Amino acid sequence: MTVLSVAGAAERALLSCVTRAEAGPAGTRLALIVHLSRLAAPRAHHRRIVRALLEDTAHRLGGAVYALRNRDLVLTAPPAIAIETLSTHLARLLRADVPDARTVLSAWPAGSQAMLDYAHARLQDPAAPDMMEPAHAPGQMQAAADTLAWIGTARLPDLTQRQIVVEAAAGTIRPVWADVAVMPTLLRARLAAVSQMEADPYVLHHVLSQLDSRMTAALIVPPIASVGGAIMADAPRLMAHVHLSIGGVLSPAFAALVEATGFRRGSLGISLPLLDACADPAAFARARARLRDAGAMLVLDGVTCGALAVLNLVGLEPDWVRVDWADALPRGAYTADALARLGAHRIVLAQVSDAAALEWGLSHGIQRFQGRHIDALLAAARLASCPAAGGCVLRQCLERAYATGPAGRAGCRNPALLDAGAPPMAGLP
Repeated sequence: MTVLSVAGAAERALLSCVTRAEAGPAGTRLALIVHLSRLAAPRAHHRRIVRALLEDTAHRLGGAVYALRNRDLVLTAPPAIAIETLSTHLARLLRADVPDARTVLSAWPAGSQAMLDYAHARLQDPAAPDMMEPAHAPGQMQAAADTLAWIGTARLPDLTQRQIVVEAAAGTIRPVWADVAVMPTLLRARLAAVSQMEADPYVLHHVLSQLDSRMTAALIVPPIASVGGAIMADAPRLMAHVHLSIGGVLSPAFAALVEATGFRRGSLGISLPLLDACADPAAFARARARLRDAGAMLVLDGVTCGALAVLNLVGLEPDWVRVDWADALPRGAYTADALARLGAHRIVLAQVSDAAALEWGLSHGIQRFQGRHIDALLAAARLASCPAAGGCVLRQCLERAYATGPAGRAGCRNPALLDAGAPPMAGLP
């Protein structure tokens, strides 16, 4: 998902998107416009709620949201039933202010002449008074400062979540690494709470990068439960896997980690954001070289189905690429070509939310998976095999497995099994 709101940038990016859609195959992308500029007396909640709905749909479909200076919000995404459902929700939301929702909602093919005319017209719009950037910038800066102060005093296990990545083959699902990451939803909610506005994605990225040193220190003397993997004598040790920024990998703290731990080759994985790699290719190349020298595996993170299709990710030489599952992923004609170029063996299909996503991945040669559906399968396997599971329910086992500290695991009488993810080589449906 992409969200653009910098003054002037959203209008230019929208025009670029429309121009590309006009030149490409017809019907591959739809534009939904919410004309908040047409409301006689727009209220603050209109923009917040509408934008949240659009961003949620964009995230699921691999689309983009453009927040324009005249207050309009535009979603571009592959055609899907979800967009029709979204239009219905928006009409209900605005009904009290606009009896006929057709006056504030437009849906056009992204490459149509109507959409091209609209995008050109928006380049000439002045910023609405409440959309002037100076009014928002101080609030965002203060929100970031307040959030940084908050995370500086918070315990790392309260900010992080552990999730197992599995390898599926020959009818079995085998845990292969324990992925530990800061919960972006928690930070996004905190930013929104202190600033009373949407969290800018670049501010969020900045805040996340400030935790690099603490995440690296956790690998030297792990305060995080299971960051080093399983402790069961008969279970394979899971690879520790941590999300950092490029700056974190190039920092003295990471060099100290390599020197202090001397971890065996292939026992540590590091996720680097695709955003960082595109923003500073030279620094990314240096970080990649440092990881290789240290024997750490490189995972390219934050890859959408759209990025998978248009970027030459092979040139970045990752060990794995984490691709976010979205409803639109199997519908794109480009998907098979993109997977063939990159190699399905490099893909980790993330945010697997149901059996359909798992089945789709397997049918395309993908073997590594991560997401809520996988977590539920592992929890069910643990409950079925754990001799201490009496009185435990699936939800408890799920939440305890996510926890990265002892408080979140309270009540579990078999933490070694949580560390392992599931019984060794567990066959799962």
